[in-house]
Amino acid sequence: MEFNNGQKRTIQAALDFFYNSSNQVFEFAGNPGTGKSVVMGEILRQIQNRSRIPIERIAPMAYTGAASIVMRLKGLPTARTIHSWMYETVEEPLRDQYGNIVMDTYLNVPIMTIKFYPRQLKGKLDIILIDEGGMVPSSMLKEILNSGAKIFVAGDLDQLPPVADQPAFLTNPDRVHVLTEIMRQSEGSGIIYLSQRVKNGLPIHEGYYGDVIIVNEDEIQGEYYDNLIKASHVILCGKNSTRDRLNNYVRRNIKGIYSPLPRYGEKLICRKNNWALESGGINLTNGLTGTVINDPDVSNYDGKQFRIDFMPDLAPNSTFLNVPVSYRYIVASKEGRDTLKRTGHISGNLFEYGYAQTVHLAQGSQWENGMYFEEYLNKDINNRVHYTALTRFSKKCIYVKQKRKYNC
Repeated sequence: MEFNNGQKRTIQAALDFFYNSSNQVFEFAGNPGTGKSVVMGEILRQIQNRSRIPIERIAPMAYTGAASIVMRLKGLPTARTIHSWMYETVEEPLRDQYGNIVMDTYLNVPIMTIKFYPRQLKGKLDIILIDEGGMVPSSMLKEILNSGAKIFVAGDLDQLPPVADQPAFLTNPDRVHVLTEIMRQSEGSGIIYLSQRVKNGLPIHEGYYGDVIIVNEDEIQGEYYDNLIKASHVILCGKNSTRDRLNNYVRRNIKGIYSPLPRYGEKLICRKNNWALESGGINLTNGLTGTVINDPDVSNYDGKQFRIDFMPDLAPNSTFLNVPVSYRYIVASKEGRDTLKRTGHISGNLFEYGYAQTVHLAQGSQWENGMYFEEYLNKDINNRVHYTALTRFSKKCIYVKQKRKYNC
């Protein structure tokens, strides 16, 4: 592998950090095409060649199940979620301030909660490798640092931050080594070219850009519209209402499915973390997409939940078997889903149809190709949303420009 000058400097700085620095965290970042994964792999390779660290003392991890799967595909087969590496999870009854068990008045059963107990990892790990570091919430920083291991963090400074917390890493640009040079094999990529333009607030126009086609939403109709969807691994959009509309359209108009329950081969996305459910080091996390590999088991259907086998995209060896799924949640409207989440009267894991998903949910995931329906959410994050959407795709993207009704 021939590395460019920026990659060589980052690799050498990482090695100096590992062998000569008393600091615990080394952070580096870069936009797509700058070779973050290649650099991470080379850092580990050189350390292994020199120090022969046992594989069980190296912990590759990411915050979401999807991001940890991507790490596996990029040469780190032992990658798992941070929760899977760092915590033991125990389901316990919720108790009030006096120690009494809190009952669900609707179902007349104890309300259960997941308790996280940090694993005793100090002295057991030498290296932690974290990808998509900007997604890691600050609430997990203490446990990660308590491992005592040397920590390498990679990420992208321009992607979206955690939704409900501050990021634990990549918060101080002065401490981050930044890769800026595009690797030779990525030169000329329309995805990279256009992602840089939207990141910087520059206009993009309809046309053909090699691996990206930009079309106006008014130009795709009928059979052409359906064929574009059929050829896409995923459809990304900005708003939940758009996501629901697209999922319903795919199920009814393209697949001809009218059953409220998911059928064999349908795409689902998990919508609530269940850190207690793990398969092959992958937790059932919010945003994890996959396929139903059986028709739903309704033999024990009680009107509240049914069971499926769920195979995550790109990780067939991490299939979740006999997963209880909330019926009320999967058939509800967006407003109904919000109400169920707020009241907590839900039995089973939360899934929605996953042919389309929002950019926020897609962060950390990666597909070879897909469609992005441009939507304007908030002037403060619009450019980041478009940038994150484009960079979810590695080979091809159909970018559907929204007809602007006003400037924002």
